[in-house]
Amino acid sequence: MFTTLLALSLAAPVPKAKEAPLPFPLTVGDTREYELKTGDKASAAYSDEVTRVEKQKDGSAHVTVRRSYPRGEPSTLVVAVADSGLTRVAEGDTRLAEPVLLLKLPATVGVTWEAGGSKYEVTATEEVTVAAGTYQAVKVEERSGKLTTYLWFAPGVGMVKMAVKGGGSTYELNAFKPGK
Repeated sequence: MFTTLLALSLAAPVPKAKEAPLPFPLTVGDTREYELKTGDKASAAYSDEVTRVEKQKDGSAHVTVRRSYPRGEPSTLVVAVADSGLTRVAEGDTRLAEPVLLLKLPATVGVTWEAGGSKYEVTATEEVTVAAGTYQAVKVEERSGKLTTYLWFAPGVGMVKMAVKGGGSTYELNAFKPGK
């Protein structure tokens, strides 16, 4: 009996189940390149690069993203990334008086929330293909007045596609380059 107890006490710990990555880039240097398409024509582009990740006492991370356009000055935004959701907390050097919940987590079909005068609902989990590749993503419907926008978020990457219903325009991820 002693031998059995000793063997059990020396057994390797059971590995924890691997958690799925949150639907936002979390490594300094992670870069996403987007292109705006109207019909089949590219009409604009921008890139987002993670420039800072600060762990918070509550377990979340504040991720600073530098948004650059081919013409014009870059801007920054800060997104709080937590198990409960993705929340924009600052733009430039200004902390938002009312943070904006971009995606409520866990993002399961049927989850709803309101932010900034819009109503959001996770409507599906589906495969979406863009220039950067094929991703398993959650699809979110945003309703603001008569305008409906669809957003797709992929684990570890964030938004991979955004489409305006009836508008014929989409933002699509052209490239994702992981940081180091």
